[in-house]
Amino acid sequence: MSISRLQSTIAQYRKQLASHEATVTHALNQAHAATVTKIQPKLNTLYQQIADKQASGEPVPPHFLYEQNRLQATKDVISGNIDEFGALAHTQVGQLQHTGAQLGLQSGQAQLQAMKPPTVKFSFHHRKPSNEL
Repeated sequence: MSISRLQSTIAQYRKQLASHEATVTHALNQAHAATVTKIQPKLNTLYQQIADKQASGEPVPPHFLYEQNRLQATKDVISGNIDEFGALAHTQVGQLQHTGAQLGLQSGQAQLQAMKPPTVKFSFHHRKPSNEL
């Protein structure tokens, strides 16, 4: 069995793992971008209004409480979106780890198959760990 066949097998599995990782990274980046896009304009407006009032030395008008409530609501939106992003990240990382483990198993078996002479016959039986869902 040639080394080039083994190297080709290894490269194939590395490419598959990199593809899965790129897919997950893209999904996480999209979720983060959507969060920032929703939040940042609201925060910028509220912070500018507060800064303008403070810079001019004006007394705090009655509607300041309204602005404060809006700021708190925005913070709540931020927290909710970050929680959603974290949950997505947790799920995606778990899926990527599972895929990586599967690809590692497949890669190992394929590498052994690639290295054995054609006349040698053998097989491996995979048993799932008892703690796997």
